[in-house]
Amino acid sequence: MLNQYPYPAFDAQQSLKTGILLILITMGIYIFFWKRKQKRILNAWVGRNEFRFGKGFLLTIVTLGFYFFYQEYKIGQVINEIQRKNKFRVKSNLPVVCFLLGPIIARFIQQRHINEFYIKRSEA
Repeated sequence: MLNQYPYPAFDAQQSLKTGILLILITMGIYIFFWKRKQKRILNAWVGRNEFRFGKGFLLTIVTLGFYFFYQEYKIGQVINEIQRKNKFRVKSNLPVVCFLLGPIIARFIQQRHINEFYIKRSEA
């Protein structure tokens, strides 16, 4: 039986090594594309338009980067919500960790959890 996901696994899962390589090759520009993709994935999993890239990008510029950290916290909360809904192991400190570690390191942590959504589901 084929598992149904709210967002296609082939597009959602990404190797962390690939992420690092693409960030280095593009001199950091890839991080914005990666963040946009993660927001689309999380919106699909929660079934609502929680994150919008344009709005977040604009607010980050206006607030001199502070909104970026707030977004990382919110993304951690949404990942926890998805973990609870799907009976995955919840890392309750994830929002704070994402906030404290900032946008680059948080991207890797968040992607690891997104990858787990698909691994855990396929094992069930």
